[in-house]
Amino acid sequence: MIDSQGQRHEFELIFSYREDLQISDNLAGLILTMPVINFTYFARELILDFDVSGTDISQLEAFIRINNREVFINAICRRRYDFYKAEAVPKPEEITEDNANGLTRLIAMNIIPDSLQNKASMNNGKTAVLSSGGKESLLTYSILKETGFDVHPIFFNESGAHWRAAKPAFDSFTLKNRNTTKVWSNADRFYRYCLGLLPFLNQAVIRKRTDTYPVQLFTFPVYIMSMVPVLISRGIPIAFMGNEFDDPKDMPPFHGIRHYHAIFDQTPDFTNMMSSYLLSKGYNLILSSLVYPVTATIVERILMQRYPEIFALQRSCHSCSSIGGQIVPCGKCSKCMGIIMLILGSGGDPGRIGYKKNDIENAKVSSGKLRLDSDEIEYLYSANRVDSHVTGIHVLPFEEYPFSIIPERIRHAVLPIFVQYTSGVYSLDNGAWKLTQKYDSIMT
Repeated sequence: MIDSQGQRHEFELIFSYREDLQISDNLAGLILTMPVINFTYFARELILDFDVSGTDISQLEAFIRINNREVFINAICRRRYDFYKAEAVPKPEEITEDNANGLTRLIAMNIIPDSLQNKASMNNGKTAVLSSGGKESLLTYSILKETGFDVHPIFFNESGAHWRAAKPAFDSFTLKNRNTTKVWSNADRFYRYCLGLLPFLNQAVIRKRTDTYPVQLFTFPVYIMSMVPVLISRGIPIAFMGNEFDDPKDMPPFHGIRHYHAIFDQTPDFTNMMSSYLLSKGYNLILSSLVYPVTATIVERILMQRYPEIFALQRSCHSCSSIGGQIVPCGKCSKCMGIIMLILGSGGDPGRIGYKKNDIENAKVSSGKLRLDSDEIEYLYSANRVDSHVTGIHVLPFEEYPFSIIPERIRHAVLPIFVQYTSGVYSLDNGAWKLTQKYDSIMT
């Protein structure tokens, strides 16, 4: 139920599962709340009419605060497209921390105590991969399978074009891995419905094909929370997202306001926060990433060179088309251009996953359109590529050793594979990435 400008609007938000599940009213309500958080910057109140605990309220308030800042700074102030009418864009003096935080008030109608849930053993060998047609989740799946884990690929089937990108991988995995499943939702239709209710958006621009969203920057929590019932039912203690490395030195504050450059839900901060939240609710379930310390270059390199059959399933494009029964990427968006250059950078053929000759030639001269870290763009467009932190494993500022946030059993299994395709371990030193060690010391 949405009250906007004196009118009441209703939208039936749906999440559908392929297996019978026991889902509490609390968990069902939380699943339905996640898509709404995308729009809380423009709401004075978010009213929860289901049972929630104090833990839920604290976490949702944190999500709202972070999302509001991300939307204000990255969607409105640092916009790449003119989604917002000119009068809605803040003047420089209006870009303040208070305005970034927004005015949203969370109202809970009925507060309940947290209840302990059944716990899964971290040593049962089960892992889940929040799957799509992208290189990160495909590589994560492949490495976990190779190293002997019982892998459960879980796909999120939205009703729109995103599903085309995931379908080649979903169809292949369904045939080869009986653990494969999906959650269907009309969340993307809900987003479009809400966009139509916002009078300060330029609806004509929104209807054009773009490679970013006008508002929604809180999409991964929707996928994750919707999959929690499956993880609980199957006794899976760890789920992996496809979050690759994002260079912290390329993420300065904006007008003095700290933010996540529109990728909060793809950072270690998010996976740590989500893991703590799930554990505090009594679920022995954590969220992590297998590729968080390596660049897109390394992800693409390992996938292409070590798992060529899985690489052929890759569709890292949100505007895929079905042509002659084959799903092909658009070849023109910033994601496609980046993938083409990543494949070329490792000596591969982008044509293997559907890119045309013209797409490849255009990507070679479109460095300004890539949405990759600056050092990686420089590396990919260099005539003579030299190993640097782009080709290494990163120890992030909060870490003491590589892959520290991955459980020990998994870390020891997967690290040797990453070592084969990288050039060393790199750490930040006075704002610059420095080679700090080769591999003999981290392999013991």
